[in-house]
Amino acid sequence: MFLEKMCHGTEKFGRRFWDQADCGESLSLVPNDGKSNLAHAKALYRIEGLMIFLFARFHESREMSVLEIGFRLVADPQQFAQAGAKLAETDLPDRAVEYARCRLQAFGLHSVLSTGDAEKLAFAD
Repeated sequence: MFLEKMCHGTEKFGRRFWDQADCGESLSLVPNDGKSNLAHAKALYRIEGLMIFLFARFHESREMSVLEIGFRLVADPQQFAQAGAKLAETDLPDRAVEYARCRLQAFGLHSVLSTGDAEKLAFAD
């Protein structure tokens, strides 16, 4: 009950917040082409270091089903898709989904993309 009262109304606040600025947008957003996307990934991974590669193990994801929630600017999902994972992604802002679609298409990659609430996913249990 305490947590419910504390979190009341945060869903609308969260959606407004992410509609204004998605995580990582300051690194690169326009143009959304292959060259810019490679530069964005290089900058992002320079900041994060090798830790994300050790944790995510992209190279081991071939034929795995991967669900990415809040996919930022698609650098990590792109790594999964390039490794051959079956990728599904959901995020709050519509523009994040459109950006992801364009970015993946620039590399000839595919993902099932949707907007939605991570607590109310449209997948069967």
